[in-house]
Amino acid sequence: MLPWAETVNTHVHTWFGGNELCNGLADVLFGAVNPSGKLPLSFPRCIEDTPTFLNLGSDRRQVTYGEGIYVGYRYYEKLQKDVLYSFGYGLLSTTFDYSDLSATTTLVTLNVSNSGKLAGAETVQLYISPDKMATIARPVKELKGFSKVYLQPGETRRVKISLERFSTAYWAQELHMWVCEKGQYRILIGSSSLKVLLEGVLDVEKTTWSGL
Repeated sequence: MLPWAETVNTHVHTWFGGNELCNGLADVLFGAVNPSGKLPLSFPRCIEDTPTFLNLGSDRRQVTYGEGIYVGYRYYEKLQKDVLYSFGYGLLSTTFDYSDLSATTTLVTLNVSNSGKLAGAETVQLYISPDKMATIARPVKELKGFSKVYLQPGETRRVKISLERFSTAYWAQELHMWVCEKGQYRILIGSSSLKVLLEGVLDVEKTTWSGL
């Protein structure tokens, strides 16, 4: 889909450009501003790799939604399929360090430091990986929260990401309820879906059911 992608040092992808697009892009290209952007989707290596490839179009006016919950990074990770650019990926003009992760059933906190020489923003992404003994098939991990933090060079800030009662749950169709199974869930903190920088454990002591 992008046959030239791996032959260049970088490329710029702009979204929803307005009247000041050229000025903003010039600031990024000349290093005056950290771009700080992250991809809101995965870029596959070819169209055949996409989760919808076998379901494209219609068969006698019937369209099959065959991918279920396995869309985007959930699909690529479940099949261990390499992608060109992962969900949440983005090149930056500075560097960020993550440390001191703490997790409860309602709140995840960590320190983020700008260890580079240019001010910029980092989007901290929180994923949850299900217990290995889950009774249904689930994605390898799912995005459950994020926080964007602006930091000056050398600055460190404590980032907080809230969890809610559905963060470890799934929808049980036969029960018409949300179910949160007991078990040990992994908290994964990263700068993209593939770049996990910190890991923690979240213990759910009992199985609970809840309506909407």
